[in-house]
Amino acid sequence: MAPAADGLSDGHAVRLTSPFSPLMASPMAMRSYADLDMIIGNVPLFLEHEELETFDIFTYTFGDQQVLYLRGQWTVHRNRPEVNEVWRRCAHLGDEIEAELAAKVGVMRQGQPTRFLSAEGCYSHAAVKAGMRIRMATKQAVGLEMHSSEQALFVAGAVWLCGGDVLVSSALIARLRERTGREPCRASLPPLQRPVGVAGGVGGGGGGGGALTPLPLSSTEAGCGKWMPAEFRMCASGASAVEALREPHMVVVSAQDGVFFTQRLEDAGLELENHCRQVAFFHFQEWKKVWASAVPGADGSQPSATNARIAPLRTDQLLNPPPFRVTTAGVSLLEGR
Repeated sequence: MAPAADGLSDGHAVRLTSPFSPLMASPMAMRSYADLDMIIGNVPLFLEHEELETFDIFTYTFGDQQVLYLRGQWTVHRNRPEVNEVWRRCAHLGDEIEAELAAKVGVMRQGQPTRFLSAEGCYSHAAVKAGMRIRMATKQAVGLEMHSSEQALFVAGAVWLCGGDVLVSSALIARLRERTGREPCRASLPPLQRPVGVAGGVGGGGGGGGALTPLPLSSTEAGCGKWMPAEFRMCASGASAVEALREPHMVVVSAQDGVFFTQRLEDAGLELENHCRQVAFFHFQEWKKVWASAVPGADGSQPSATNARIAPLRTDQLLNPPPFRVTTAGVSLLEGR
C-alpha cells in the first residue's frame, strides 16, 4: 500500500493509487490481477491449456463481450517483458502518473470528487495496439443489477448462478455436491468447450480448429463502455457482431495483431435443467452497494447491515467451507440444507 498523501487518510491514498498499481515481474510463467469482492469457484475446471500456452493475455467475461476490454475481475498475463511493459503505454499510468495523482489530490483537498479514469480502457486499448494475443471467454458471473432476483450459490468448492425462482433445497445442495464430485481433476487442462467449424487462426482451437470470423469495431456504439474515455472504447458493432455474440456462452472472442475475431464453441454442459449455471467465480459488483439498503433478496428477505455478511469460518471449516448463498440481501449460510 502506498503511504498516505499529505493531509489525506490512508483510505483516500488507497482510492487514489489503486488504479495505478502495475504488476511487478515474478519468476512465475503467468501472473494475474483480480478483484477482492468475489467468490472463487472451481477455477481449474475452467482453465484451458490453450489459454496458458497460446495467448499473451486472457480474461473471463460475464456475457458482455460486445464491450472488448480486459476485465478487472480476472485477467491473466504471460510473464514476458513485452507483456509486462504494456501498461507504460498509458500516460496516466506511466510517465505522467505523478501529475495525475497531484491533480487528484488537489481536487480532493477542495472537497470535490476526483476524475474516474478507468485503467481498464486505456490498458486494454494499449494491449490490442501492441499486437498482444488476447482471449476473452464467458466464464464468470456478476451481480450487475441492483434489483436482481438472481442468487449465487457456493457448494462444495463450485459456484452456481441460479434464478430467483429456483428453490434452494437440501436436494439441490446434494445434487450440486454430487455434480462437483463427478468433475475430474483436469491436470492436462483440456478445452472446456471445443470450437465448432474448420481449423485456422489464433490458437488453433485447442486441437479442434474452429472458424474465425472478423469482428467489426466501433468506439461510439450506444451503451458500450460508458465508464471509459471514448478514445479507448472498443465495441463490437453492427448486426453481424450482434448475431455473432448472441449466445455469449457459446462463443469466444480473440485478438491478434490488433484484429478481433469470434469463434463458435460447443456447449460446455455447465447448465442444469433448472437453468443454474456453473461459473468460475462470482463478482459482487453492484450487489455489495445495496446490502444495507431496502432492496429485497431473491428469497424475499430484506437486507440489513447484519445479514450482508457471515461470521468468520472456523479453522476446521477452511478446507471444506459450508454452502452459502449470495443475493442482493447479503450472504447467508445454507447449513442444514
